[in-house]
Amino acid sequence: HDIIYMVDGVEYDRTEDVPYGTDLTGYLIAEPTKTGHTFSGWSPALPAAMPDEDVTISGTFAVNTHDIIYMVDGVEYDRTEDVPYGTDLTGYLIAEPTKTGHTFSGWSPALPATMPDEDVTISGTFTVNTHDIIYMVDGVEYDRTEDVPYGTDLTGYLIAEPTKTGHTFSGWSPALPAAMPDEDVTISGTFAVNTHDIIYMVDGV
Repeated sequence: HDIIYMVDGVEYDRTEDVPYGTDLTGYLIAEPTKTGHTFSGWSPALPAAMPDEDVTISGTFAVNTHDIIYMVDGVEYDRTEDVPYGTDLTGYLIAEPTKTGHTFSGWSPALPATMPDEDVTISGTFTVNTHDIIYMVDGVEYDRTEDVPYGTDLTGYLIAEPTKTGHTFSGWSPALPAAMPDEDVTISGTFAVNTHDIIYMVDGV
């Protein structure tokens, strides 16, 4: 009789013309392999000796599943779990994260077209935004402190007030914020001309 091997309901192999009573030790064939799948193993076990009929044993393939892992600045940010091997990954990419005062690099590398037989890791980083502090005097740019990172403590950043002979400076307005916002900061001031009196004295009066 024959030993018939079925995989997913289809004949996979056959050992033919095994005599009744043959010791079947060592007769079991190797399990099949299939990329992206795991084999269940053969079932039921071969009998110890060949019976007076064909023997059929079966197995099935289960598709492997893996995760898509998203890392941000070296820390896991999100995870799409149990994606089957071979799945079309179009539309699987999650939205980029946001963080106040920072710009995201984008995800890298690109997702593969289909799910491979392993976890997929893609990564991105945040870069802090920088902006300028702009000083305007009488409507004209007087000075600029460039590339100040978002969130920087601005204590001590205010520049000295300008001077101009025969004039008095109004002071800077508005006050610098406590920390650098996610935009340029403009503060202004104006000069007012000084006025004085001409005094005429007669006989000391």
